[in-house]
Amino acid sequence: MLPEMSGLQFLTVGLLFDGPRSGAQLRRRMKTAGAKIGPSSFSRLMQRMADANYLYVETEKGPSGCRLVRPRQFEVTDLGVNVWRRVREFYAAADGPAADLVPIDTDEGKLSHLPRKKRRELIRRRVRRQVKRTFERLLGKGLGMKDEG
Repeated sequence: MLPEMSGLQFLTVGLLFDGPRSGAQLRRRMKTAGAKIGPSSFSRLMQRMADANYLYVETEKGPSGCRLVRPRQFEVTDLGVNVWRRVREFYAAADGPAADLVPIDTDEGKLSHLPRKKRRELIRRRVRRQVKRTFERLLGKGLGMKDEG
């Protein structure tokens, strides 16, 4: 099963663990963390998270019921924290790549002594083999066949 939060949602909830933040404060912290998000995308993200009850959004109302021109404050909810924990556990439980996959651009890798073209071809073959094994294993489990690999 896939995680319930996107990467940006996961980051946002994690940044709100320190307490409520205004939108501007939160965007600055997100930028510092390496997230590239514009104002309109940020607004949509916050609205989706509020709709999912991951965040509580505090806005002040004026005497006529209109919204005051004061920054909204975002605070993480209990549901947001619980979902964040489940997503963290999901990624922590991942096995990672197969042992026979070696990154292309590493000086420490076992393939660093090979020319770039040869390294890429070797990696492509390994990836194709691993994908084939994965699909065979998944199809074998789905059809009630035994896993032989």
